[in-house]
Amino acid sequence: MIVLLAVAAWSQNVSSSISGTVVDQSGAVLAEAMVQVVDASNGFERIGMSNEQGFFSFPDLRSGSFALTIHTPGFKKYQQRGIVIKSGEQRSMGQLKLQVGETSESVTVTAESTRVELGSSERPQGSQLRAAEF
Repeated sequence: MIVLLAVAAWSQNVSSSISGTVVDQSGAVLAEAMVQVVDASNGFERIGMSNEQGFFSFPDLRSGSFALTIHTPGFKKYQQRGIVIKSGEQRSMGQLKLQVGETSESVTVTAESTRVELGSSERPQGSQLRAAEF
């Protein structure tokens, strides 16, 4: 009985993640940019750096609403709030473009990101494939 309860509790503890790639306005990757995520509900903070491909990842996050901040010398600070991730969600933020400027300047993104369904082959009802779509 105790083993079953432990297995049930473990199976419900599914972590989430936030990842993305830091680039400049031309699309060139920015290595060693400082990236920070903060859980809005409790202030829990994690800080990391983008790698040589500009990629960053924060695994093992609990579900919640997060703020993402990126800064690196010679570029404006990038901020995005209201990033809501659900339990087990692996959220890719895609390419996050930093603008050239002083680090004291910042660009704040207030719109929430949209979730992209990568594994679905469904098409809207009534839609037809055209030869150009192949």
